[in-house]
Amino acid sequence: MRKGCDVPAYVHSQRVFNILKDFGYSEEVRLGGLLHDVIEDAGVTVEELKELGCSDRTIKLVLLATHDIEMEHGDEQWVMLLAQLIKADDQDAWAIKTADILDNVRSCMSMVAHRRAFMRHVKGPLFLSLIRKKKLHDGLFQALKEVVDNGIEKE
Repeated sequence: MRKGCDVPAYVHSQRVFNILKDFGYSEEVRLGGLLHDVIEDAGVTVEELKELGCSDRTIKLVLLATHDIEMEHGDEQWVMLLAQLIKADDQDAWAIKTADILDNVRSCMSMVAHRRAFMRHVKGPLFLSLIRKKKLHDGLFQALKEVVDNGIEKE
């Protein structure tokens, strides 16, 4: 189950995959989006991804979009993930994380109140400000901007 809500984790991963597909990203990027949570949420290892036939590029994208599971505090994990993305400056990894945040903000009404508030008032706007100057697919950026700017009903 997803942290903070009652939705199976794979549903979120499928939606991230579909967002990337809808905006025309490559198969490797879409697969990275599908698998972006498997290391931190399902305990899958890099070796297992290799054995399953994932390309080095897809594995790199998964790792760039993955929180450091050795860190205990969730907010600290998120800040370090952002630092990792900034350092790597990989447009495809930014796209995966943008699709992830987009789905999280869209679906956060099913989350518990404090996670929903964090998603809506901190994570979404902060992430949007970080990607403003990235050369992402304009539609992906605009989709996140629209959701963040318009807010979430019944908050």
